[in-house]
Amino acid sequence: MNVDSTVMIPTVFSDLEVSQLVDTILKYKESVCQEYDQDSKLVPVDIGVMLSTPRACLRANKIASVDQVSTVCFDTDRLTQLMLGVSWDDSHMFLVRLFSLIIITKLTLLCY
Repeated sequence: MNVDSTVMIPTVFSDLEVSQLVDTILKYKESVCQEYDQDSKLVPVDIGVMLSTPRACLRANKIASVDQVSTVCFDTDRLTQLMLGVSWDDSHMFLVRLFSLIIITKLTLLCY
């Protein structure tokens, strides 16, 4: 069997959580390989994590050091929403005005 697979674990927040999820994924891989009479060592699985909260980003080093984790991604869309406290669905109603006010304020301060 020639299979390359990648599993991305979304919205993780700690290295302990990632470690437990990686163990679960690898056990499931073992059971699937046994079911199809395949050597699990010949079926590679890349495991990645998605950091979607500020806490996860602060712990990125520990999360990335979990065995078997090959990829760490930052969910910049969700992080931006969390940090600004806005949803992209309703941001168009006020962000344009907010940025306009910021630009006008900065230009006004530069002129004095």
